[in-house]
Amino acid sequence: MNNSFSFKQKADFIQYINKKKLFKINQVLFIDKASYTKFFNEKLTDDSTLFYVGTYLNDSTMVKRSKLLNENNSCSGRIENEIKQNLNKNNFSVDDLKQVSNLSNYTLRYLSNNEIFDINADKKLSKIFITYTYRYGKWYDNLYKEINELQQLNNQNTNVYLVCLDPISTLP
Repeated sequence: MNNSFSFKQKADFIQYINKKKLFKINQVLFIDKASYTKFFNEKLTDDSTLFYVGTYLNDSTMVKRSKLLNENNSCSGRIENEIKQNLNKNNFSVDDLKQVSNLSNYTLRYLSNNEIFDINADKKLSKIFITYTYRYGKWYDNLYKEINELQQLNNQNTNVYLVCLDPISTLP
C-alpha cells in the first residue's frame, strides 16, 4: 500500500491496468478533472466506503447498505459479502432502495476512450461501483478478481465498474 502514482502518460496507465487483469478495460472509469475534487468531497465522503461506492439502479437510486456493512464499512469481507448479495439479486424491493445525489453530477469517463459514462444508458438491472487507486498496490487485487469472476457469472443482471481515484484526467 502507499505506492506513489508516477504515470506520465495515460497510455502507460492503461497498459498497467490491462496487465493486472482485474477488469476489462471497458469497465474501468476515471473521474473527469472538473469533477475530481467534488467527487472526493461529496460522493466518497458521504455515500461510500474506501473501496465500495455502492450499487445503483439508475442515476439517483442506490441500494441501501446492509446493517452488517454499516457497522464496519471498511471490512473487505463485509464489502465482498454485500457485493455478492447484490450480484445475486434479480430484483430489489422498494425497501432496499434509497434516493441519493445524482451520480451524473460527477463526470466519469471510460478509461479506454475518454467517453462520458452515462449510468442510465446501461440497461442492466444494477451497476456496482468499486474504487481503485494505484496507492492500494496489490492489497485488494484478489478481491477485485473475485468480484470480477462473480460478475461474469451474473452478467445478465449487473455490471461492475472500477472507478480510478488517481488523477488520470491530468495525464496526456
